[in-house]
Amino acid sequence: MIFFLNVKKKNFGDIQLEVNNWSAFDRKLGRYVVKDVDFNIRKGEIVGVAGLMGAGRTEFAHSIFGNSRDYQISGELKINNKKNSNKKSKTSYKKRISLCIRR
Repeated sequence: MIFFLNVKKKNFGDIQLEVNNWSAFDRKLGRYVVKDVDFNIRKGEIVGVAGLMGAGRTEFAHSIFGNSRDYQISGELKINNKKNSNKKSKTSYKKRISLCIRR
């Protein structure tokens, strides 16, 4: 199970990133590493993703931000209410969305 943590509760702006029915299928493992995830992030929000080891946090993030390791991706990704497909991390960067992984 993956949890999305919103750092502060206040009135934020418009939805900037919207994800619907997001799934990532790993062909090598023959199973879904992420299945049917829905969420949105509004302007000004800072969001963290938390979960147990093996819950799919990294796989989820990589699939959204364009480093999908050859996963079969399905679902809808919208940035500023426009449909997008981030197949490469460079594309995400150009659209001003990024991923910061703590190591």
